[in-house]
Amino acid sequence: MQVLNTIWCWLFFPMAFLKVRTVGKNNFPKESCIYISNHGSFLDIPLLTYVLPGFPAFMGKSSLGKIPVFGFMFRNLHIVVDRHSTRGRAKAMKDTLQMLKAGRSVVIFAEGGIHHSIQPGLAPFKDGAFSMAIQTGLPIVPITICHNWFILPDDGNWLPRNGLCKTVVHEAIPTQNLSENDIPALKEKCHDIIRVTLIRENEHGNSKYRTGRILAQV
Repeated sequence: MQVLNTIWCWLFFPMAFLKVRTVGKNNFPKESCIYISNHGSFLDIPLLTYVLPGFPAFMGKSSLGKIPVFGFMFRNLHIVVDRHSTRGRAKAMKDTLQMLKAGRSVVIFAEGGIHHSIQPGLAPFKDGAFSMAIQTGLPIVPITICHNWFILPDDGNWLPRNGLCKTVVHEAIPTQNLSENDIPALKEKCHDIIRVTLIRENEHGNSKYRTGRILAQV
């Protein structure tokens, strides 16, 4: 099933006539890690599956498991979290820690979901990913997904616009010797890295993606 999931993602982008570009491939760590990314589109998970090495696990909301074909694969290969349930969130955290300790990298959208009203802005990050990185001592690798918010916005329309599916892989941030007290600073550092890149790519880059405003932050 893992192979089918990868093949599906590799076929999707050429069939949808979407170009993919990845900047910073040399920043992929050789060890397992926690990838932290912004989240503005349902296209984000297929794109990162296409881009990232080693088939990392994704933490995603339970509703993703209901999407035809993709949902079946997601339920069986990744981490489904019911954000409205304390027990569901605790189980997802436990499953994620087990995967990390077993040597599989994990992708977490630290905003906790798609905030469609602020795209391409960036909502505040939640603590979970940073707490798990510190607990395991694994590095955090920030990733900026630049234009998916424009190509396939969260507006109920499943037909993608023409655009460049660009990701920027930033340098890994070590977490060894950090404690829970360091979470706020670590979270702010990752947030700033991604926010600045979003501004550069969408306010000062290709005119197709310009919003005419400073990117929102809620």
